[in-house]
Amino acid sequence: MAKTTIASASRLGLGSLAGALLAGSAFAQPATPDINELLDPARVAASACGGLRYARNELFKPGVQLAALASPAAAVEASPGSPLPILDGLGPDRLQATTRSDEARALAAQGYAWLMGFNHRLAAAYFRAAQAADPGCAICYWGEAYALGPNINDAMHADAVRPAFQAMAMATLLIEGASPREQALIRALKTRYSMAADADRAALDQAYADAMLAAADAHPDDVELLVLAAEAVMNSQPWDYWEADGVTPKGRAGRLVALLETALAADPDHPHAIHLYIHTVEASSDPARAEPHADRLAALMPTAG
Repeated sequence: MAKTTIASASRLGLGSLAGALLAGSAFAQPATPDINELLDPARVAASACGGLRYARNELFKPGVQLAALASPAAAVEASPGSPLPILDGLGPDRLQATTRSDEARALAAQGYAWLMGFNHRLAAAYFRAAQAADPGCAICYWGEAYALGPNINDAMHADAVRPAFQAMAMATLLIEGASPREQALIRALKTRYSMAADADRAALDQAYADAMLAAADAHPDDVELLVLAAEAVMNSQPWDYWEADGVTPKGRAGRLVALLETALAADPDHPHAIHLYIHTVEASSDPARAEPHADRLAALMPTAG
């Protein structure tokens, strides 16, 4: 990996922030919450799509109550300050982080799985733990930045802007040691964040969707890029994918459907593709097209809830 200097950081367009990061005087890292808090069944349940606002009736069905009781909180006993555990039931390592540390790779894989399970706070904690295991892991900083950003259930929080921008800056500084997929993800995500007080969030989300669609076009056989491009499109028009007839895609929803169907044809057991596809077509005139995929979802990542 090429050594990064303040001068080279400036060439990457990171300016004074990069210098502060390299000098060790950048913004303080957010504290990693207690594992018991992160794995609390109520928090896991609240991360369901739409949050409690949209899914309250579903969350309190008996099956969902049982799922919460069987969540990692019931299986993991940890005291405050304990290392984050590597849990079973989160599926295979779909991220395959470029790192010399097996620990960092395992933690990043779990962080990515929590992203797919829509538990973004827990995902960020795992990615920060992966950074501690290997400070040179570029995609580990990407993962934290991604987790701190907006999603279809929640807007970008003001207190997440600085740590997200910081993590993105670190990912960019380390990009030369990343894989082609990771470089594509890092370059695209860089368009999503700004420290400007008057930054237009909708415009940033559109720019990120554009960048991810370009990445998917450049790597059409990479299922992860297809799925993340689809999610970027969803985030640019959350819960607004169909015209009133339920047949005509609204905005870029046609591309969204095509991306997810291509991904599922290549990897029918991809939990995030299934999850996003369900929510993409549920308001269409033909939501049943997702049923064959939905039937498999619960078994793919049982720990994610």
